[in-house]
Amino acid sequence: QFVRDQIAGDLIHADKSANKYAQGVIATGFLAIARRFDHDSDKHMHLTFEDTIDTIGKSFLGLSIACARCHDHKYDPISAADYYALYGILNSTRFAFPGCEAKQQPRDMVPLLPPAEWAAQIVPFEREIAQIDQEINRLRAEQDKISAELNAKIGEGTVRLAEAEVAEGQSGTIEQALVDDAGSIEVKRGDLLQLTVDPNGNYGADTTIVDWEITEVEGESKSWNLTKDVVGDFFKGNPHADAYGNGSVWCFLDARKGFHLLTDSIRDSDGKQGLHVWRTGENPAVFVNATDVDIAAWTKLPAKTLFVHPAMDGAVAIGWLSPIDGRVRVTGIVSDGHPGGPNGVKFTLERRRGDIRSAIEAMSAYTAKLAELRAKKDAVTSSMPKREFAYAVTEGTSGNAKLHLRGDPEKLGEEIPRRWLELFGSPKVTTDKGSGRLELAHWLTDPANPLVSRTIVNRVWLYHFGKGIVPTPNDLGTRGELPTHPELLDFLANRLIQDGWKLKPLHRLIMLSATYRQASHVPSTDLEHNRLIHQASELDPNNRLYWRYDSRRLNAEQIRDSLLVVSNRIDLKPGESHPLPPPTSWSYTQHVPFAGVPETNQRTIYQMTVRNRRSPFLGLFDGADPNATTALRQVTTVPTQSLYFMNDPGYHENASAVARRALQLADDPARVALMYRILFQRAPRQSELKAATDFLKHYETLFAAAPPEEKLLEIWSAYARVLMSSNEFIYLD
Repeated sequence: QFVRDQIAGDLIHADKSANKYAQGVIATGFLAIARRFDHDSDKHMHLTFEDTIDTIGKSFLGLSIACARCHDHKYDPISAADYYALYGILNSTRFAFPGCEAKQQPRDMVPLLPPAEWAAQIVPFEREIAQIDQEINRLRAEQDKISAELNAKIGEGTVRLAEAEVAEGQSGTIEQALVDDAGSIEVKRGDLLQLTVDPNGNYGADTTIVDWEITEVEGESKSWNLTKDVVGDFFKGNPHADAYGNGSVWCFLDARKGFHLLTDSIRDSDGKQGLHVWRTGENPAVFVNATDVDIAAWTKLPAKTLFVHPAMDGAVAIGWLSPIDGRVRVTGIVSDGHPGGPNGVKFTLERRRGDIRSAIEAMSAYTAKLAELRAKKDAVTSSMPKREFAYAVTEGTSGNAKLHLRGDPEKLGEEIPRRWLELFGSPKVTTDKGSGRLELAHWLTDPANPLVSRTIVNRVWLYHFGKGIVPTPNDLGTRGELPTHPELLDFLANRLIQDGWKLKPLHRLIMLSATYRQASHVPSTDLEHNRLIHQASELDPNNRLYWRYDSRRLNAEQIRDSLLVVSNRIDLKPGESHPLPPPTSWSYTQHVPFAGVPETNQRTIYQMTVRNRRSPFLGLFDGADPNATTALRQVTTVPTQSLYFMNDPGYHENASAVARRALQLADDPARVALMYRILFQRAPRQSELKAATDFLKHYETLFAAAPPEEKLLEIWSAYARVLMSSNEFIYLD
């Protein structure tokens, strides 16, 4: 059931209680946490599916399947057609999206409430939102009509004043880009100066800083500075007033449609305080950092600065609607604000003749009405019942995948029906509506499949003995090592099935065996016994036949948990959800990943695991690579491990806690005996009592001048550190 739930828990429990359904959804997080790749992970989902297939094959079947992405498996009976049959199942599944460098907001999280129950709660709100959206679309259509009429009116009187390209990571001045060397430009009331920024081949990195100033040459010598006029009260309107009280001066424009106001205002975009935006859809956009400090987003956004970003299919613009008759001087800087393109940005400055103030006022009225409707929609949205989500998978658009020739998703071959592996008879997905995950879950656990039972039995044996009956637990295929005891492997696999796939009887059977209960080394005065031990060590020095128990070091999690147990500092409450910020605030990227791992004294299994920020402790003691399927852990002995026991503050704190437990007793021998019971579950030998006495006396001389209570704790803490760093504490015999 556990295996099935990892693959299709949402489908298996679709008709169960809300709690059962939620647990089934959460279980599919096993698939959802597959690796994501590259700058825009949406474009590399074929690699995510490869990682998923690789993990399913190794985890449940002990088979390497992923190499069949490019060709038939060279050794095991897995074909490329097998691979793309499974690929089609995953490609028909919708994976939760965590965000990436190019698209920072998460999406496709899976609701935990069953669809029918959620529909009953949400439908009234959705109806109201649909009505608001209908009105928004009507107003936008009317605004588009005015915009079209306006563009027809002013198109003939358009004159290009400046044009330039700004190199990657560089800046360009507007005055140097002027087509003519005229020191000033004649304007009349209602004329429009439009500064347009075009995508220059690389839309993704076209954030552009604009600092634009217009100065009256004669008359009152007024000056209009874009940044100073709009950054402080960006949402005052579009068009935006100037510092002199003129209501429609600065316009933020969707230049794909000629003259067309940006309609959507977004406060604190991407959860960034002070990052405000006027936009249409995602882009084009004009945005400001209204704060006094830099904002780290997709690029560094300097304080009190205005930026623009064109759309993938066209330009964004800022317009200055002249409130005067006269001549003006235009100055300013246009800068590439997101180096990495690699081809910079392009801008033009145009003058559009004709008094368009009345048309703009009409468009502005529609913008105000749209803002009211959006506020109303936001109010309805905020009052909607909150839906809990999981980072999981759900059904997507069903369909078979085509074979990728040599693994290249750009070179497609024949269509491969979704099905199970040929070596198990290749049964096909029988429905056109589902992804096929439900069938996959049942194929994996079919009694005719001998691999799942063998794989889990081998892992349980590995857990108890430090090595599997098959020494390569992720590869039971022809390139893996042969089992040392194949009959034993089959016997245990059959017992697991006979016991209803329950693991506890399997653990009990192994742990009550004579094999498990052997010591790693038993000295004896019996000469015949010693002769047999010597003979065994010569015949089987690596103990492949289990004539003794292999002494082995505790793994990283066990060491940490043991330190917390002996210090009485462990928190035995089961782990709950991690204190992650709400998904609406996520904007993590490759360069700015999530790093908020909380400190906890709970068991290590409940610790948050961050893929690209490996726990220093787990890394030091050979914990699993959090970014890949780890079949077997290395066991290294390196100087930094000794330095941990000497210097780590957390380790010292645990040792001091053990010392405090011992200091509750009155005399030294009793304290030493208590420490041995706590740390080694045995009494100390006479030689160990003498060594402890000698150590304590010697160490006391180092703290002769210290206060008595402080001295006592320091001495016994040092002794605790000696015992807690010993092989007997961190090795299992």
